[in-house]
Amino acid sequence: MGILHISDLHITEYENWRNRGVLGNAWEANLNEIRDACPPDIVCFTGDIADSCREAEYRQAAKFLRFSMKILNLPMTRLFIVPGNHDINRTVNPEAWETLRTNLSNLNPGEISKWINKGTTPYEYEETLPSMVYERGLVYREFIA
Repeated sequence: MGILHISDLHITEYENWRNRGVLGNAWEANLNEIRDACPPDIVCFTGDIADSCREAEYRQAAKFLRFSMKILNLPMTRLFIVPGNHDINRTVNPEAWETLRTNLSNLNPGEISKWINKGTTPYEYEETLPSMVYERGLVYREFIA
C-alpha cells in the first residue's frame, strides 16, 4: 500500500497556501511526480494543518487538501487526518486544560474513562471539565466534518 504522509502545514488565517514557495508550483510538481512514479493509495495528514485553530485557517487548508487529492487522482475518502497541538485552540478554556493536565495522573484510567463518557465525576473535580477541554478543538472537528 502506498501512503503519502504530510504534516505540519501550519497555515495561518492571513495567508494563501499557494503563495508559499514550498507549496505553490513546486508542491504541484512534486505531487505530479509522486502520482506518476508511485501513486499513493491513501494520504495521511498527521497534525498541525492550521497554526491557531481558526476557521479561516481551515478554509485555506481545505483548499490545499482538495487541490492535493485532485492532483493525486484520489477521492477525499482516501484522506486521513489527525490533529496536532496547533489544531487545538489554546485560548479556549485554558484553566480547564491546565487543571486536567496537572491532575489526571491522580486518577486511575477507569475513573477517567467513566467521567469522559458522562459517568461519575471524580471527587474534587468539576463535572464540566471534559466538555470545556473538548471545546478547544471544536473548530477543528467542524473542519473535519
